Amino acid sequence: MNEQSNISLNLPFCVGEWLVDPAALRLAHGDQEVKIEPKVMEVLLFLVQNAGQVVSRQDIESAVWEGVIVGYDSLGSTIIKLRKAFNDDPRNPSIIETVPKKGYRLIPPVKQIDSSIQQKVVSDAAEPGQSNKTNPMLAGLVAVLVFAGAIVLFFVENRPEPENEIVAEKIPVLAVLPFKNLSNDPQQEYFSDGVASDLITDLSN
Repeated sequence: MNEQSNISLNLPFCVGEWLVDPAALRLAHGDQEVKIEPKVMEVLLFLVQNAGQVVSRQDIESAVWEGVIVGYDSLGSTIIKLRKAFNDDPRNPSIIETVPKKGYRLIPPVKQIDSSIQQKVVSDAAEPGQSNKTNPMLAGLVAVLVFAGAIVLFFVENRPEPENEIVAEKIPVLAVLPFKNLSNDPQQEYFSDGVASDLITDLSN
């Protein structure tokens, strides 16, 4: 049994020098704090469960998107968001390694933090809510903004609908398929995967 199997995914833990708080969907490193999406956290937790091992795209998709058919770029874009949160360079990774034609591997060691640090993490997460109670001016400003927003929402929802008007929102959908390595050099496989990842990153921006 490796050390990662003793990690409780419901409590904060460390990935290398990064603190991961699954409940708060946040990563922290020194003074830097990053919030991530639920699916991005689920992918990270799956990698943590298999830290140091190569896990395939199929295994990750089956665990995170169980029973849902997803496109090829769904996992790719999620990995990109995770790398961005960690400030990880895909060409010289220190957190998540892409293994061509095999999958992904979490590089740094994972360890559970002690109870005193866990208590501090929970306290830090609660501070924003507590500070609002001790600042009546801020609380009053928030109340005014909420009231103004309610008035605007009321008039928007109750405005008369124009007759015979059809409103259709067309959202373009793009899919980036994997590139094939047309050379005879298997060492160039990473380049094909890198082109697809770069395109997904550029299009998502």
